[in-house]
Amino acid sequence: MPRVADNRLRKAWAATMPDHVIAVGWSPDGRLLAAAAVSGPVTLFNAADGTLVHALPGHGFGTTALDWHPSGTLLATAGQDGKAKLWDVATGAE
Repeated sequence: MPRVADNRLRKAWAATMPDHVIAVGWSPDGRLLAAAAVSGPVTLFNAADGTLVHALPGHGFGTTALDWHPSGTLLATAGQDGKAKLWDVATGAE
C-alpha cells in the first residue's frame, strides 16, 4: 500500500515578542525569520530552531512593515516615524 503524506502543521519552536506582531517575513533562502512588533522592535530568528540572531531597535513610534532584499543580506523596515531603514543582516547594524 502506498504511503500517505502527513501534511499536518507541527510546532517547531516558539518565541516571545515584546508586543503583538505587525509584520513577519522569511529571508529569501528561508534561513531567517524577521518579526516586527507594533511597538517598534524587529527580531531576527534562526528559522530552523528559533534562536535569536539579532534584536533590532526598529522604529521609535512603531514599525509598520518589513521586507527582504532578494540577496538576503539586507532587511528593509518602515515605521510610523515616516522613515525607512535598511539593516545589515550579518551585523544587525542600520
